[in-house]
Amino acid sequence: MCFAIQMSYCGYLECCCRGKRLILVLDLDMTLLESVMLDEVVEEERAPLRQLLVQQRHLPYHQRTLYCFENLHRYVKLRPGVREFLAAIKHHFQLWILTNANL
Repeated sequence: MCFAIQMSYCGYLECCCRGKRLILVLDLDMTLLESVMLDEVVEEERAPLRQLLVQQRHLPYHQRTLYCFENLHRYVKLRPGVREFLAAIKHHFQLWILTNANL
């Protein structure tokens, strides 16, 4: 069993190396973005979050860094530089994104 797994892994690695794109596995939470339930935000942080939402309202949706998903009762904020990071690596790696989050 272990030998079969090892062989398939080696074959996969060889395939990736020929294509010159290795796999990069990234954790969604606290790596690419931060997420918090609306009711978990302490009072003194609510006003700055609302202010940032108002400031970004004029931006196209894909250029914003803070999102409020009221139907999920959740704020989601992209980590600084995440778009630039993903743009820089997307041609060099096969990206796999994982999460352990519960909605």
